[in-house]
Formats: sequence, structure tokens, C-alpha cells
Amino acid sequence: MECLCSMDTMYFLMKSDKKGKTDKKKSGGMDWKKAALIIVGVLFAVTMIVSSLGTGWLVGLKAIQAGDSVVVEYTLRDSYGRPALTATERTYTTAYENSELVWYTGPISLIAGGTTGEVVAPVPAFRDDYGEADFALFGQEQNQIAAGLPGMKQGETKRITLTDTDQFRQDITGAQFDGMGGNFSVARIGDQFPLAFMTSIVEDNDENTTVKYAVRTAYVTGKTDQNISISYAYPVADISIVQFTSS
Repeated sequence: MECLCSMDTMYFLMKSDKKGKTDKKKSGGMDWKKAALIIVGVLFAVTMIVSSLGTGWLVGLKAIQAGDSVVVEYTLRDSYGRPALTATERTYTTAYENSELVWYTGPISLIAGGTTGEVVAPVPAFRDDYGEADFALFGQEQNQIAAGLPGMKQGETKRITLTDTDQFRQDITGAQFDGMGGNFSVARIGDQFPLAFMTSIVEDNDENTTVKYAVRTAYVTGKTDQNISISYAYPVADISIVQFTSS
């Protein structure tokens, strides 16, 4: 009896221990039926979100190709880093409040990699103390910005170094500077002033001729007792892609 009882007791304990392990395994394991339902539910939710977004979100992953139509927000800066023309409101406001000669414009539409043969490609601009005017954006500046667009993506920003700007510098006499509307006697290096460029001549009839101008911010780069060096070169363009359309 003692031995049988002992074996019964041992059997009971072993069975109980096995049952405990089995229960532990069940409680700590994965219920694959429930897991499958959760996975299917998550996939369904993701599919619904993607479907609601359409294909527009893919644009942010695609790079601009040559020939694409691109809307660009841009800022042209002079040799001192000051903005001369900008499509960014915050940049304009800060520069204007610092008494810098900056002009505000809108984003420009360009063809990626495209070129224009115009020497001056006027763009509409505005300044609080002046009003509306045409700004003298040079064709070669526009072309270099367009050349830097392929490979960029929507929302991306980039700084472009504009080349061949030495031609936009001049050394003139003090008398010539005064004749342009400046004041040679008080002019200092770094001073900014507006400079007008003729863009077209319209002959209405034999007696009336209309000359159109575009303005551009120039600045003093050097001065001697008799001469003054001026520049209207912008060696830097900061650009940001607003949107683009594939060709």
C-alpha cells in the first residue's frame, strides 16, 4: 500500500507538472488565428490610407527630369550675401526691415534644363516703399537656375553658384556716377542703389516713343578719389522646388 500510494502520488505530481507546463505554453504562446486577423486588419488600414492619398505622394519620391515644368521659389544674393530679389516672404521682410534694397517677387515657372535667348527677362516685383516694378532678371541667370533643376525633388532646396558674373561689374568716374543719380561724395563700399535697364522701345507713332525699363539692385564695391566700382552681379541663387509636372 505504501509503495502503491507513493507511485500514485508520484504519478499525480508528474501529471500535474506536465499539465502546468502545457497551460504555461498555451498562455505564453501566439494565437495565430488572432494574429492573422490583426495582420489583415493592419494591411487593410494601410491600403485604405494609400488609396485616399492617391498617387500624388509619389511625386515626392520622383526626381525632376530635363524638360519637366517646374515652379521654383528663389532668392538671388549679392556678393555680400544680401538678398536682392526673393520669392520668400520671410527673407524679404527681414531684409526690408534691415533697410536693404531687396525686391519681392513670386515663384518662377521654368523648364528644367531649358534656356532663354533673352538678355534681360523681366519679372514682376514689389517693394513697400516703391510699389510695383519689373525686375531685371538676366537671361543667363535664369538659364543657370534651370540647368540646376534636373535631379532635384519636390520640396528640396539647393544653392546654385552663378558663373560669368564679372561682366556685371563696372569702373566709372565720380561724375558718371552722379549722372546716374548717385552721390559720389558720400558713397561708401557696400552701399546699394537701384539701377535701370532698358528692356524695349515701343514706337507708337512718329512723335511718341515709349521706353520700358527694369530695375536691378546694384552696389558699390570700391572707390578712389575720382572713380568708383559698382556691381550688379548676384553670384548666388537659393532655390526651392514648389512643384513640378513631368513632360
